[in-house]
Amino acid sequence: MTSGRPDYNLATVMKGLYGTTLKIVAVDASGNIVGVLQGYDGSALRTLNVDDSGRILAVLTDPEDALGNSHSLGAAELAARLGSIVTYDRRGDVVLLEDFEGAAGRWDNWQYGDLYDGAISAEKAHSGSFSYKLPLPAGAGSWGYIDTMISLPVLGSIGVEFSFAGIANIQYLDLELYLCDGAKYYYPFVRIQPQDNTISLCDEHYDLQVIDDDLYLFDGDMCWHTLKVVYDWGNGKYKRLLIDGKTYDLSGYGFYWGAATDHPSLELGISAYNNTVLAQEIYFDDVIITQNEP
Repeated sequence: MTSGRPDYNLATVMKGLYGTTLKIVAVDASGNIVGVLQGYDGSALRTLNVDDSGRILAVLTDPEDALGNSHSLGAAELAARLGSIVTYDRRGDVVLLEDFEGAAGRWDNWQYGDLYDGAISAEKAHSGSFSYKLPLPAGAGSWGYIDTMISLPVLGSIGVEFSFAGIANIQYLDLELYLCDGAKYYYPFVRIQPQDNTISLCDEHYDLQVIDDDLYLFDGDMCWHTLKVVYDWGNGKYKRLLIDGKTYDLSGYGFYWGAATDHPSLELGISAYNNTVLAQEIYFDDVIITQNEP
C-alpha cells in the first residue's frame, strides 16, 4: 500500500508472507527495520542471539569426527591450534610476540662479569623448537639479564607474559618494567624465589610485598612455567597476576614511580640470579605484551 504525502515523499508499508498470511514489517523511530533472525536446525526454528552491541553471537562448528563426536570452537581456539603462542591467557590485544624461533635481534643481554653469551638454543622449548638460553656465571648471587624496548602502547591495562624453565638452582627470577610517559616513570617489579616458594611485588613505597609464600614450582629440568602480570597504568596499580594454575588479585597494590623527562617508551627486563657456586643457566620463551586488558 502506498500513498503520497504533502512533502512528496513516498510512504510504503512493507509486508512479509507468513504461511498464507501477510504480516507488516515494523520499523523503529529512525526507520530501521526491526526483526528477529531465525535459523532452521532441521526440526525447529532457532532465534539468533546478539550481544549488547548488537553483534551476532556465533560458534564455528565442524562435522562430527570419525567417532561421531560434534565439535565447536571459537576464533581464539582456532588460532591456538594453528600454532599461536597465545595459549595461556588469551585476554588483551597483542602488541609483541616473541617465540625465539629466529634471531634474538630485539633483545640485549648482560651478565655478571660483563659476559654477553646469551643466545637462541635448541636444548629446550616451550613452543616450537627454540628458546632463549641465558647462562649465569659461577658464584652465588651472579646474575643474568635480558631486555627489550618498544614504543609506548595505549595506556590503560597492559599485560606481560613469559615462560621459563631451569629453576632448580635459581635464587631469584625478576620481571621488571620501566615505563615512561614523558613526565613520569613507573617501575612495577615482580620477583619469584623458587628456593623459598614465594612470589613478591615492589609496591609504591619501593618495598617488596609477599603475595604468596606457598608457591611450589616443580623444578624439573624440562618443566616450563608461565607468568603473566597485568598492570593498570591509568591508576598506577597492579591488576592481577597469573602463574601456572594460580591467579592473584593485585588491585590493592600500587607501583613505584617518579618524575622523568625521557621519551615515552616501555622497557621490559627479565633477570635471574644464581643460587650456587657453580655456573647455571635458565631458559626463556614465548614473551607476550598486550594492551586493552579487561
